[in-house]
Amino acid sequence: MRLYQFTVFVAEGTTGTMVACKSEGLTVDGAIQNNRRLKPGSVETKDQEDRIGDFYRHCKSKEAERQQH
Repeated sequence: MRLYQFTVFVAEGTTGTMVACKSEGLTVDGAIQNNRRLKPGSVETKDQEDRIGDFYRHCKSKEAERQQH
């Protein structure tokens, strides 16, 4: 799965979560840590961390389906 890193300087909660979801070549934990390093205060709650994991697993599942066809 190819995801992309970009930086947002607006909201820290939801926006930080989406930035972490778009980090290139990182694990879920790596994306969260990288985003927190770039924008302290980002990805504020355990619930947001869980949503990033859900999104990552969803994307991996869809990628696997595409590769089977």
